[in-house]
Amino acid sequence: MNKDVKNVIDLLTKHAEAIKDEPSREVIRLYKYNIVPSNMGGLWDTAYTCQVLAEGDMRQLNAYMLFSQIRLSESGQFSLDQMKALFLDTVPLSANFLATCGFEELWDDVQKVMSIFDKIETMDEYRQVLDMLCYYVTNLHNWVHFFFPWYVGDLFKMCHEKDVKEMQAIWDWTNQTEH
Repeated sequence: MNKDVKNVIDLLTKHAEAIKDEPSREVIRLYKYNIVPSNMGGLWDTAYTCQVLAEGDMRQLNAYMLFSQIRLSESGQFSLDQMKALFLDTVPLSANFLATCGFEELWDDVQKVMSIFDKIETMDEYRQVLDMLCYYVTNLHNWVHFFFPWYVGDLFKMCHEKDVKEMQAIWDWTNQTEH
């Protein structure tokens, strides 16, 4: 295995292990202290926007990109070049966006992965890189999901049939009293 590939695998492993039992500083920064250094969510002066978008894109990256690509790489239906092309077409989009939400280290790591693609010679090497990136993103997403302010949902309760009937009755009453 090329030493640069091994170094990236080791770096991803180190980053994944560092947040296995404790959240990253980026998670704490965004979800505990509401700090968005890139100020992308700050366009509306709200860290909550970035928190929502980061939860969604982190889930997308983890469950629908990386896990999917692991399964596809195991299927035997795709060549190494096809898998690399799939990675380059999907993963950087979410990782780069997540950097605007405050996850700069993730974007840096994905760029490191892309920088060694030409040195990955076998599907096994590719899988090792993919597995470690997925391990890191899974740990990161676990913390994002844990710290997400789910209680905000209490402000936006679902509308049920009885609510609609009550609204209709109020509407009917309002229209009757105006005439």
